[in-house]
Amino acid sequence: MTEDRPFIFIHMISALDGKIIGDFMHTEAGIATCKDYGWTNDTYKPDACIVGRKTVKGFFVTTPELNPDETEVVDGDYIDDSAARPYLIVVDPAGKLGWKQNFVEMKPNTNFHVIEVLTEKASPQYRNYLRRSKISYIMVGKEQVDLLLLVKKLKDDFKVNVLSVHGGATINWTFLQAGIVDELSICMAAAADGANDTLTLFEKSPYALKDSPIEFELKSADKISNGGCGSDILLRSHKRKKFLTLDSLKQVQRMKSLLNSFLVKAISVYSLIKEH
Repeated sequence: MTEDRPFIFIHMISALDGKIIGDFMHTEAGIATCKDYGWTNDTYKPDACIVGRKTVKGFFVTTPELNPDETEVVDGDYIDDSAARPYLIVVDPAGKLGWKQNFVEMKPNTNFHVIEVLTEKASPQYRNYLRRSKISYIMVGKEQVDLLLLVKKLKDDFKVNVLSVHGGATINWTFLQAGIVDELSICMAAAADGANDTLTLFEKSPYALKDSPIEFELKSADKISNGGCGSDILLRSHKRKKFLTLDSLKQVQRMKSLLNSFLVKAISVYSLIKEH
């Protein structure tokens, strides 16, 4: 945990071939790993988990009931009076998901209050729908999600001190590229299905202009057996590079901008000298 964001860890199930979903999950080893996924996540004592829209689609959601006449909405975030930890945070930039209620029972007798992560692409009708449904939402960007702003708001406004990232693949990679992941935790099943049409642990966002490879340092590797099969491995790693605070990340961005401006001016001066 830092002063400006929660402690953030990615926690995923994976096959030996790096897949995070597929037929391997129906094997004896895969079923055991799914059972171990929950309690291993709880060892971190997270206040919230965050997922992408496609991860929850088909499980907890329905079609949103929009009122076309609601063309205006109060600016800013909406924090419902019922909001309390733990939270299920869903990245849904354009506002597409409908909800049966404002919480999800993620584990027995434990309700997770839903928080929607939106951009300005989400219509007033959709935001009003969330307000009527008593579902909290956070505005974090014009068209693309500003992750640095998101995690700061989660810390400041919702008191999230530990955040678990549960995928999908694009969300995982985007958090890593933002430099805000403290630890990577993988429940690896001793199984594989060889599918070539399912997602791996990490997938680049189609909106990313440039991504860089990331190196990890293994923290621990333990064989676990609470799921009953006794064949899965819990891997925990962290990035080799020192993690940056939000302020230092912003400083790096400013330095890059200044360097680009300097290079442009240098090229212009060189061109003038060459002409004379």
